[in-house]
Amino acid sequence: MKILLIENAFLGAYGSFQKFLSEIEYALKKLGHRVFRAQDIKEVVAVCEQHEPNFSLGIGKYKSLIGRQLICDIYEIPHYQWIIDNPLKMPQYSSNNFTPIFIDREFVELYEPKPPNFLWSPLGISDAEYNYDKIRERGIVFAGQVKNLSSLQAEIQRSNQRKSIERFLGDMLQHIDDSFIVRYKNFLQKNEIVDLEEFFRLTNSYLRCIKRLNVLKKIQKWSLILAGNIAEKSLLRKPNVIHLGDVPYSNLNKLFSKYTHILHISPNFSACIHDRILRGLVSGCQVIAEENSVLREVFGDGLIYFRYKNFDERLLEVGQGEKRLVTTAKILKRFEWKNILTVVIDDYRRRFDDG
Repeated sequence: MKILLIENAFLGAYGSFQKFLSEIEYALKKLGHRVFRAQDIKEVVAVCEQHEPNFSLGIGKYKSLIGRQLICDIYEIPHYQWIIDNPLKMPQYSSNNFTPIFIDREFVELYEPKPPNFLWSPLGISDAEYNYDKIRERGIVFAGQVKNLSSLQAEIQRSNQRKSIERFLGDMLQHIDDSFIVRYKNFLQKNEIVDLEEFFRLTNSYLRCIKRLNVLKKIQKWSLILAGNIAEKSLLRKPNVIHLGDVPYSNLNKLFSKYTHILHISPNFSACIHDRILRGLVSGCQVIAEENSVLREVFGDGLIYFRYKNFDERLLEVGQGEKRLVTTAKILKRFEWKNILTVVIDDYRRRFDDG
């Protein structure tokens, strides 16, 4: 089978897209498929015309259009696009040739118009990166950004939608462990919002910042290793914090493998297996993550779960770390790229392959 990987001008946080695409290419070739890569519209068109791929695949924002027409429609070549961030940040298309792959089961609720077909799947992991070395430093790694809270508050105060934003956030903070997407959608059904883009950006950013600050500040007795852009400087004054700055995504596994734990605080995704969780597990770390139904369903007691409402670092002292690692190691195989991509290929064969 011939498969086209379409690259994105945005390389993802810390170069993550390039790593994902390289891993996908490697896995597809191991499965016996011929793989092409294209960096821009001209290259996409050239591959479509010269090689007639069976389908194409991308991550993030899909921008392969000529005028307003999707290239997958022009050439009748099915396309699968991993939607790895909230759909409100993405261009949204409705076409039988365009299949979004949502990393969060709730994303479809924000996708308009509803796609005729979609898949749900996290981004995969490489089968070459398992690392269960037991010699590790006692510490917790958090990989992600933390914006400056005062700057966000000031921006909200300047907004013409301040009252609506504050009303939504006030309710959300009272129910901080509830799904952001569900409460956001319910709020929009009952209130008229003039500028949806600004409303989403400010509420999403503020809530994510509050969640991360509340958890990170409560960790006092463990070394806390921060990898990413930390604009909230109050965190960096904590005596137990080591700030590494921006760490390329390709180096995260190596970083994770040095420490006993990684901490995942999601960007307001409530029905998702984030790639940081899978890569932390592959690196042999115990993973600390906010509880959601999907994680419980898949990993059972294999993770250390918390709630934002009552986070307490004493939960990290609970034993059975070895048992958790054994439990998750058995589950991880299903998330290797070769298995995730087989699901995509099976969907293509079911819907499009006449042969």
